[in-house]
Amino acid sequence: MRTALGFAFEAQVTDAMESTTFAALGSAVVDALLSAGGIFEMRDSLADLSFEERCKKVELRLHYDGHEIQNIDVNVFGQNRVAPAVLQSFKETLCRLLFLEADRVTVKAYHVPETALALQVQAAVLIG
Repeated sequence: MRTALGFAFEAQVTDAMESTTFAALGSAVVDALLSAGGIFEMRDSLADLSFEERCKKVELRLHYDGHEIQNIDVNVFGQNRVAPAVLQSFKETLCRLLFLEADRVTVKAYHVPETALALQVQAAVLIG
């Protein structure tokens, strides 16, 4: 079993809060998956791809390397409240892209008005 963390930070939200949050969630999860799989060097080659394409490539590489994603936990901390629909949409997208059952993924948001950054995301993954 391997575990890893991925992080994403936004100092200020300039686009729509929903799209910025979704992008930050995706970035943190992909970084955590790359780290857990010991394939972080792939990160630069994924930079120009959409979130969906990055997930598919990373999942395929993990599969070929003999790894299976066991669990993903994502926590969002932000000055603004994140709509539950955004979190649910991200979870559903992640489950679909990574072939995971819903009980293997948690996505939670915490409203922290006094935080220095507009948005902070922490993703923890467990692969076997």
